[in-house]
Amino acid sequence: MWGMSLTIAGRPTNLHLPDATQTTLVDSDLYHICDRIAEIDPRLFIVHLAHGEKDAFAIMERCEDGVDRLVFKVAELDARVVDRLREIQAIPFEKRFEELEKREMETNRKRNEEAMDELYERLGGPMYTQLAKDNFIDRGASYPIVRSKKWRQ
Repeated sequence: MWGMSLTIAGRPTNLHLPDATQTTLVDSDLYHICDRIAEIDPRLFIVHLAHGEKDAFAIMERCEDGVDRLVFKVAELDARVVDRLREIQAIPFEKRFEELEKREMETNRKRNEEAMDELYERLGGPMYTQLAKDNFIDRGASYPIVRSKKWRQ
């Protein structure tokens, strides 16, 4: 499917992969996606990610500071890659950055919520049950509890 390919020695800074994943630079492909993304921006390139039975591709950018950074991952190299890159270019940087910040905040919120749920499941739930069983806490009632004789008359 590809012409010549090179193995990448260093991993990109924002591309986190399992240790067994092999990364290979893709310099030609069936639909000439490599050439088409180079026309969009010469700093863009494609990396093939092989991990067991899963194959994927990462669209990478060599930034001005010399660091390779992930733009996005795809399962297949086709015209959707070029369309997505053009769409990204059309959106102003500030708007993209704002959207990424929102996604990051939402991801962090979900991660914290999941951590709190897990902590409750491991510690809070059993502790609360044991405290209630040993009568150290009052679970309350759905109706008012009258304790004095004065109110019962």
